[in-house]
Amino acid sequence: MTEDQIERLSAFDDEAAPADPSDSLPSTKDLADGIFVCDLLGAEMTETPKDRDLMLRLKLNARDINGVELLCSHAYPFSSVYGARVVSRLLADLIVLGIDAERWTPANKRPFSTELTKLLTSRRLVGLRFQAKKESWDGGQAFKIGGLLKSKAPSAPMGTTAAASLEQTARHGGMVIGQDRPPVRQGSPRPAPAPATQMARREPVPAPVTEDNEDSIPF
Repeated sequence: MTEDQIERLSAFDDEAAPADPSDSLPSTKDLADGIFVCDLLGAEMTETPKDRDLMLRLKLNARDINGVELLCSHAYPFSSVYGARVVSRLLADLIVLGIDAERWTPANKRPFSTELTKLLTSRRLVGLRFQAKKESWDGGQAFKIGGLLKSKAPSAPMGTTAAASLEQTARHGGMVIGQDRPPVRQGSPRPAPAPATQMARREPVPAPVTEDNEDSIPF
């Protein structure tokens, strides 16, 4: 570089600051329709660029049934138009993730603003793994949290067993099914299969997450 170029570049010294990496992440609205396993990597309160409305943004690692991963963000924009509905959607999602958000009321001396601040400060959401469903229809789309899979996500990537389990989940309407078998000790006989009469009494598979009657809320 020439001295002239360096001098002109120095005009940006006082303004040089990195942009928020989350701003460049794709959104969950960019995901294809389907079932995803998501690891929650971060949660922060920020603002929309234009109107400066408050917005809660979750940073996710989303994996489809083929094991394809995408780092993306999911936003809850508290705008003056959709704010109340977005808050309701957020509280419902938090309940699914094991948070007692149904008790976040002034009557319980636990107002929404105070409890959400405590939750974000504690970083309790970071590390959760959950199942979600992205679906689209004429005039709208939704990203719905369908169930908590693990309270803390393992550090290792999803292996073949987990991917197969996710594929089985998708074939049964998008809900988690089945349970782990007890370990078989070496040298001991394998447990006998359950009688047909006992198998017939198994609980039915829960209904899949379906589109509710609300209009689409922007991501």
